[in-house]
Amino acid sequence: MTITFLLTTLVVAATPGTGVVYTLSAGLSGGRRVGVVAALACTLSLVPHVAAAVTGLAALLHASTPVFRVVTWLGVAYLLWMGWSTLRDRGPLPIDGASVPVRTARLVVDGVLVNLLNPKVTVFFVAFLPQFVPPDAPAAAPRMLGYGAVFMLVTLLVFTGYGLLAGTVRHRVLARPRVTALLRRGFAGSFLALGLGLALTAR
Repeated sequence: MTITFLLTTLVVAATPGTGVVYTLSAGLSGGRRVGVVAALACTLSLVPHVAAAVTGLAALLHASTPVFRVVTWLGVAYLLWMGWSTLRDRGPLPIDGASVPVRTARLVVDGVLVNLLNPKVTVFFVAFLPQFVPPDAPAAAPRMLGYGAVFMLVTLLVFTGYGLLAGTVRHRVLARPRVTALLRRGFAGSFLALGLGLALTAR
């Protein structure tokens, strides 16, 4: 395990993307506990991506253009649906964390799907992991799994930090209706922009 790998992983995990947007949105709307659950869900979605990268399924997925496009468009549709759902929800967000009607199961499902249906994540692992563990190296698969596990751990820590931060400042943010409305539009716009960006890869 090298410092270069850890620093690169930290930068990648901290860079705003679908997982970060979802975790921040969950933390602001439901509090710190909800933000942590969202972080766990987004990290859990990396398991099949890492497994696909290690077993070579990601390369096959990328080579099979029709399959890649189908998965990509499913991801696009889900992100656009998330953006539309966030935008049309005009009700006030509750400030009392105990009263948030958020079911853990639904939170986990949304968190997993928001990253699972993004084939670019799998392709990223295919390009990322071999830089540190060549495929022809001795015991390459176990080593890549180890690197993937570390990547997931760093992602979990970073996302948990985002979720806790969002949950901590939510009382100050949600006490201002205008700020709440702007945040809701911002999150909706982020989901829509991420969906449109993903759609460009399917062309």
